[in-house]
Amino acid sequence: MRAEPAPGAAAAGAPGSPRSRATRRRLFAVVLGGLALLAGIGLVAYARYAAAVPEHRAALEQLVRHETGLDISFTGLTLQWGWYGPEAVFHEIAVGDPRMGPALRAPQLIVSLDAWRMARSGRLESGRITFVDPDIELAPRGAVPAARPSGPGAPATSALHSAAQLLARWRGDRVDLEGGTVHLPAAAAAPALFVHLRNAQLRRRDADWSLDVQALLPDELGVAAQLVAGLHGDMAHTDSLRGSVRFRGERLVFGGWRGLLPAGQFAAGLPAGGVGNLELNVQLERGAVSALAGTVRADSLEWASRGAGTALRLPRLRADWQAQPRAAGWALTVSKMDVGAGPLIGSQLLVRGGSLQGKLREVPLELLTDIARWYDPQLPVLQPVVAGVAREVDFAWDGRADPGARLHTLLQLDGLALTAGEVTLSGLTARVAGNDTHLLAEIRARDAGLLLNREQPVRLDGLIVDARLLLGVADGRWQVHSDGATIARDQMRVSARGTLGAGPADDAGRIDARVELQQADAVMLASLLGTRTLGAFGFEARRIMAGRIPSGTLELHGPLYLGPAGASPAGEFHGALELREASIAAEESWPAATELDAHIDWRSDRLQAAISHARSGSFQLSDTRLQWDPRSRQLVRLAARLSGRIEEALQWLREHPEGGRALPSLHGIDLRGDTLVDVDVAAPSKVRIAAILDGAQLHALAGVPPIDIQHGSLGIAAGHLQRSSLTGRWLGGPVSLTVAERRLGGAPMLSISAKGMLDAHQALLAAAGAGAKGLSGNAEWSAQLSAPLEAGPAREWSVRVESTLAGVASTMPEPFAKAQEASLPLRIDLQGSDEAPAQLRIALGERLRALVALARSTDAWRIERGALRLGATAAVLPSEAVFDVDGRVGHLDLSAYLAWWRAAAADAALPAVRGNVTAGELRVGGRTYPEVRVMAFGSRRGGQLDLQSPQVSAAVRWPEEAGMPARLELARFEAGSLRDLEQGAALATVLAPATRLSVEDLRWQGRPVGRFTAVIAQRAGELSFSDAHLVGANEEGRGGGSCGDSACRLSFGLDSTDARATLEAYGLRPDVAARRAHVKAELRWRRGGESPLASLAGNLHMEVGEGEVVAPAGEGAPFALLVVPALMAGLVPERAGVPARLHFGQLAGSFDLTEGTAHTADLHLDGDAQIMVRARIGLAARDYDAEAFVLRGDERLPAALRGLERTPKVASAWLALREWLRGSARGPTTLHLRGTWEDPIVSDE
Repeated sequence: MRAEPAPGAAAAGAPGSPRSRATRRRLFAVVLGGLALLAGIGLVAYARYAAAVPEHRAALEQLVRHETGLDISFTGLTLQWGWYGPEAVFHEIAVGDPRMGPALRAPQLIVSLDAWRMARSGRLESGRITFVDPDIELAPRGAVPAARPSGPGAPATSALHSAAQLLARWRGDRVDLEGGTVHLPAAAAAPALFVHLRNAQLRRRDADWSLDVQALLPDELGVAAQLVAGLHGDMAHTDSLRGSVRFRGERLVFGGWRGLLPAGQFAAGLPAGGVGNLELNVQLERGAVSALAGTVRADSLEWASRGAGTALRLPRLRADWQAQPRAAGWALTVSKMDVGAGPLIGSQLLVRGGSLQGKLREVPLELLTDIARWYDPQLPVLQPVVAGVAREVDFAWDGRADPGARLHTLLQLDGLALTAGEVTLSGLTARVAGNDTHLLAEIRARDAGLLLNREQPVRLDGLIVDARLLLGVADGRWQVHSDGATIARDQMRVSARGTLGAGPADDAGRIDARVELQQADAVMLASLLGTRTLGAFGFEARRIMAGRIPSGTLELHGPLYLGPAGASPAGEFHGALELREASIAAEESWPAATELDAHIDWRSDRLQAAISHARSGSFQLSDTRLQWDPRSRQLVRLAARLSGRIEEALQWLREHPEGGRALPSLHGIDLRGDTLVDVDVAAPSKVRIAAILDGAQLHALAGVPPIDIQHGSLGIAAGHLQRSSLTGRWLGGPVSLTVAERRLGGAPMLSISAKGMLDAHQALLAAAGAGAKGLSGNAEWSAQLSAPLEAGPAREWSVRVESTLAGVASTMPEPFAKAQEASLPLRIDLQGSDEAPAQLRIALGERLRALVALARSTDAWRIERGALRLGATAAVLPSEAVFDVDGRVGHLDLSAYLAWWRAAAADAALPAVRGNVTAGELRVGGRTYPEVRVMAFGSRRGGQLDLQSPQVSAAVRWPEEAGMPARLELARFEAGSLRDLEQGAALATVLAPATRLSVEDLRWQGRPVGRFTAVIAQRAGELSFSDAHLVGANEEGRGGGSCGDSACRLSFGLDSTDARATLEAYGLRPDVAARRAHVKAELRWRRGGESPLASLAGNLHMEVGEGEVVAPAGEGAPFALLVVPALMAGLVPERAGVPARLHFGQLAGSFDLTEGTAHTADLHLDGDAQIMVRARIGLAARDYDAEAFVLRGDERLPAALRGLERTPKVASAWLALREWLRGSARGPTTLHLRGTWEDPIVSDE
């Protein structure tokens, strides 16, 4: 059951009912009326107060003085309605202490009146005081500052007292500053600094005070700052105050704050440079500082130097710190200090008056030493320290104590790196204890590194270090003393004890030390000592290439650092060492040395070395004593014995004139071979040398075989070559020589006189090379050589050689042929200089004259131009660069002449060669031609040779490129045998590797054969020809072949259109006449035999068609392989039924050739009769052994078979088939052929 309202009630209470609308209108009217009443009351009150402003001006002014405790003046007063009620606005005000004058000026001072309090008290009451854009001077002109208290916490307490005295007069609850500027006090000569206030608020509630100031700083001080304070207590009694003060600065310029803060330890401790963020929290208790804390985040900090000290610089500082007051001091704790290098630093410090105690952890050693040098330069800080970390530092400092008792410290150092000059030793650990005048350091390392910072740095790792050092600093000089310091690496061990020290950069320092070496590497030690140190001993470190020092000692007493030039120091340096297996690089005055074993002693002014063994190039040194002056870098005394190659010694003297300035230049002597040399040098100008030359070689002239010296010596004394006698052998004969020095025009000259006997064949081999033949016997000769001993631009030398050649036999061609007993005078003159070409003159009896201009190239001569004249007429040098050969000779072999000409043209020592020679008789192969003129020209670009005579005409051309074939063109060539052909081909081989041969008229045994071309090549001792092409009147042939040392091969094919004419052309009997003929063969035979046919082998196939066989008639050798003409010659025509002429359609057969014998089983003639032949033909024996089957009538091949190709195999197969079917009862006529080619015998069965 539901209850529902009555319809009338629902209608009355509906939203749109008349009653509802009336109710809302009444409510709106009540609210609007209340608001109007309040506005009216406000307007009335504002009008009343505004009317009373003139009356209450004095009261308002007194109200401000009462609230602030300061004197105030203004130019106008107005009233306005603010957010919190009525406000009195003072215009152009000035506020300040009555005793010091105005300190604050502002365009407006707004005082909010508290209506509620005024209603209760019945007098003026202020709620808020606001200064609009004030201008504040913190130190007004004419102010007299109060005395500041001193002692711990003085800066903070003094500032707190001054601020408290000012606030003690304040009676208000709240003061606001909107904007404004604060004038900061500055030094007298510095411009004023302005701080722009963003806002400031001061709150007071009974004894609780709060302050919040935010400001923008000038560029001289930073970017921004904030001061927040919360205090409780009576400002009139500062000892009752407690609370906190916090200061935060952003991007502060620390140097700018030093002039603002009160003088004292805090201001003095600020850096003079650097920028960073700073936060400072101060806790107050009973008016005094009870705790300090803060953070700093700064970069590029710098504290100015203190007196003679150095400035302290920190590129980075990040730290959190706390400080607590202690009895007469402060306890400071720093955590997480980051200075930009190494791990984070932790520290605990106790500051008490002028003393400082503390513990530091993980401090970069570089920072620690920098702080020490900054604070007190006289502290015994390691001057050479460059890196490291102090894991633990305990120290106590009292600046009021006497020197030596001011500082007590204990350090544990890791990663320590020390430097002295250019030397840095790193990777060390150390325990250091001491005071402000001395430190005792125990240094250890298992894997230290040594670095020498030079132009070319040197680094050494893996060092084991054990040292105990006493360090001290006095009067700006540092000093290190050690009773024992050891550095080891592998087998090397270096021990040192002594003292060293130095002062400013221009101080050379002082060292007094003794160093002992064991198993040291010489190269490493030289690198460590460096050029300047070793330069004091007259030696360069870079010259030591290898070596070891088993033991050595070194005592140094003198300057620690040497000048850049390595000048000799004042003091004493001496020591000794054993050097083994050393290698020394060469220098201007000394050659290189290896395998050096020596004992070396030295002092500052003298170095002595006893060398037991050494090698320099091929020379070995033994039993050597050397004294050296390191100051003048000169040799004092040298006594040595050397064995080695004399040419190396001479070459070194020529290349290093400074090293051999006390010796003759010896430019005119070329000695090679082993020698034993004794050297005695008492001073640079007193040198004696004796060289034993047994087994050496004297190269008197470049390009001439050397003289083998069997016995003799060469001496040098007082800078001059001594007269010496030598004996030896030259060109297979004995020779004696005299070597001496003589003067010519004031210049020293080398004079070598020689006499001897030579072997002519050896002389020929030396001149023409291996394989040369034609000379034998012995001949006496004499020679004289003269050359300057010293190098110079006009060194003129000369050589003369003379011999009668009596006892020499020559089978060489003209003009060199000679009988052994005959005398043929030979004279050779050669003269020249180092700058001009030499001239060679040769006279051989009345047969030959030669004049040649020579240029020397190292050990060889090159002919620039020359002339050779056959006969007694003098030769004349051509004007162009060519070598002329002209004259007349009785006999000339073309192959030899052509070979010589090509070799001369290709010789790099010769210019182009030009010839014009007339031969009374010219030999070509096996033939001779009279009165032939030979004209030739050749160079490295190719050449040509032409023959002209009534009987022979030929041209030879060879190209520049070695791989291209030469051309040999003959107008006619006569051959009577295969040997003639081989000899003719041999002429082409002179033009190897390949020659394109062309013969316009080739003749065989006086008969013209045709035109012949071929390519002839010589490869690996084998003569080959290819592309051979023969074109005759009736025939054409192609082929190729080769001839080696033992055998020849030939393959050819020959086609003829007239078999009879072809046989006649080759000197054979014309037994066959045919329209066509073809021969194809592959043959081989041995070379060197009496008859090439005796070793002939291979195969041959021939086909002759459309012709006839005639009975032999006429002269000439038969072509025995035809066989059928021999059968006809041996038959009685009536008996055999063979006519005198036998016509045929085809005559064909194949032959196998072995050892001069030809075999065939299928020689077949198909014509008037069919003849099948099996035969053996002796090519060398010139005989027959054959069996012929003659078929007639129905014995002939059937027509069906005759229609097949007419080959010998078809005929042979038919013959065998008929014999098998018919048996032996009936068959063809069988003939047997025997006898010689000239007298064949034929018989039947």
